[in-house]
Amino acid sequence: MKISQFLLCSCCFVVVACAPVQNDRRPLERPADPAALFDPAYRLYIADARGALVSDDPDMIADVAQAATRPSLMDLATRRDTDRVSIRQVPFLFESPEGQSYLLADGAKALVRATPAESCPVSVQLQIKGPGAALQDAVEAALTICHEKLAQRDSEADCGCEVLAQGDLLRTSLEAFDYVRDYPARLFRNGRLDPLRYLARETVAEDGTLGFVLTGPQGPEMLLEYQDGAGVTATFPDGSEASGTTDRSGLSRGRYIEVITLNTEDGQIRISLGP
Repeated sequence: MKISQFLLCSCCFVVVACAPVQNDRRPLERPADPAALFDPAYRLYIADARGALVSDDPDMIADVAQAATRPSLMDLATRRDTDRVSIRQVPFLFESPEGQSYLLADGAKALVRATPAESCPVSVQLQIKGPGAALQDAVEAALTICHEKLAQRDSEADCGCEVLAQGDLLRTSLEAFDYVRDYPARLFRNGRLDPLRYLARETVAEDGTLGFVLTGPQGPEMLLEYQDGAGVTATFPDGSEASGTTDRSGLSRGRYIEVITLNTEDGQIRISLGP
């Protein structure tokens, strides 16, 4: 049995054999058939969870995973307090590269996000492939990785890990799946604020590497791609490149609140992404 881990805290896709992840950033698997997203017959279930499914510490992982997966999808489909919604009503899954990959992944899968998201920038999408794959195993593994990432940030005392979805079942409100395609950004060039306004739109390269295009009033300003660890590379319209790092502080509307620092031949560029 293989576990394919979509670690959104690091914008990556890693295939491992049930082992801890050693590398924060790897290419995300491209959706195999994005056209399937536009099938009007595709529906997701919203379960009446009666409260958030949150693991406040690693000792709660097994209990939360069991609670999240106790009712079967067939049971939920026949209950009056379970709604079905079109995929178009779930922007994060319908529009974001990470959400599309989760939606089209086969096997047992789970989506977990640290909470409160505004100050806990960790999100995990995990898929288990192979015969005998169980949803509870996927949820437990995703929660475990979430807590490991929080521990690496020394944030376990202030953050928990919430189950947002498992399989085609949404375990929280639709508001949690909000997503903004064009994210506001401000630039600081050698410490001075650029008066122009910029927007960042997420991209995924042919090899699956995640990034975003930064666009201003005069067109594309640069293409940024996330690398291993906290690294980023930027490519400018003239073909020149620069490297740098990113520092994330939270999540807002399905996008990371982060500050990216680039070192160029003309000095330092700092990009602030977020509301």
